[in-house]
Amino acid sequence: RFKNISMVAFDAIILINKKYKITYWNPAAEKIFGYKRHEIKDLYFQSLFSSNRYSNGLPDHLKKFFASDRINVIDKVLELTAIKKNRIEFPIELSISSFQIEKNWFAVCIIRDVTRRYRIEKELLKAKELKEANKIMREFIDNINHELRTPLNAIVGISRSLVKYDSENLSAKHKEALDHINTSGERLSTLINRLFEFRNKLEINIREFV
Repeated sequence: RFKNISMVAFDAIILINKKYKITYWNPAAEKIFGYKRHEIKDLYFQSLFSSNRYSNGLPDHLKKFFASDRINVIDKVLELTAIKKNRIEFPIELSISSFQIEKNWFAVCIIRDVTRRYRIEKELLKAKELKEANKIMREFIDNINHELRTPLNAIVGISRSLVKYDSENLSAKHKEALDHINTSGERLSTLINRLFEFRNKLEINIREFV
């Protein structure tokens, strides 16, 4: 029954003995790790994991597991980095239970390749960060629009009022300066309007490059 179930499982199902050697390997394990069943003879379970990321408590878990001979000693899913036959590392979730054959205890290791899920989560996080970045950018443009337009309106408005209502008290040089202020103010106002119109067309994107 165990073999029939494991043969059609999508997750890798591996049996290991108390010496940490693999004694059974289902088709999903072949697909995930790249080893054929005849290649796992005398293969140690530790060899399925990246050596520099293996020291995260798994050996201690297995030691306690075999010492107790109790079902479901490891009562949580472990997140580890495994390594394929071609030395490519990938993220997995590992759960371990016990299995008894003729009074001999084995660890049943169920391994799920979570590469696709991690990639989706990473893409979702990136999309969320981009959305937040674009929101901040638009808020910044809105703030710039407000902060620039308010004093600009005051400057242009006052200069126009001086020309219109107090022109008799202004010298030609003063009028020329006020005309210059108005012209420059109108140009700056046009630039601000264009920036604000361009606001909804701007979008931050992130790309990797070397």
